Amino acid sequence: MQAENDLAVLQASKIPDDMIAATMRSTNDLAPGDKVLAVGFPFGIGPSASGGVVSGPGAASSARPKASRK
Repeated sequence: MQAENDLAVLQASKIPDDMIAATMRSTNDLAPGDKVLAVGFPFGIGPSASGGVVSGPGAASSARPKASRK
């Protein structure tokens, strides 16, 4: 993770009156079962948004761009 590149900017053309803003939290206190949302530009190949549930905080990821897989 590169903190200097860890930024998301969202723009909404119309915000409903009953919409509640998401709370930004530190990843240090994630626990199994927490709902999460990731928005970014993974590996420089295109915009992406993904949601899920935390299952293993601290687990290493083996995801790599296809171009560098051997």
